[in-house]
Amino acid sequence: MKNQNANAVQIDTASNAFMKKIGKANYRVMVHFSPSSKETFNDKLLRLVKVDDSITAQGNEVASC
Repeated sequence: MKNQNANAVQIDTASNAFMKKIGKANYRVMVHFSPSSKETFNDKLLRLVKVDDSITAQGNEVASC
């Protein structure tokens, strides 16, 4: 399947994951939410991107979870 929009989200419903390109970085996001969570999806994603960006700026690598 050809992606006509460079920033389009590619969803893999079998594994509850999606790919998102932000700038030059590609992110594979695994989705799992607690029903009692008060944080929105956008809040979670922005928090994760900010943490990744600050760690990258410091030159440190994050271990895969």
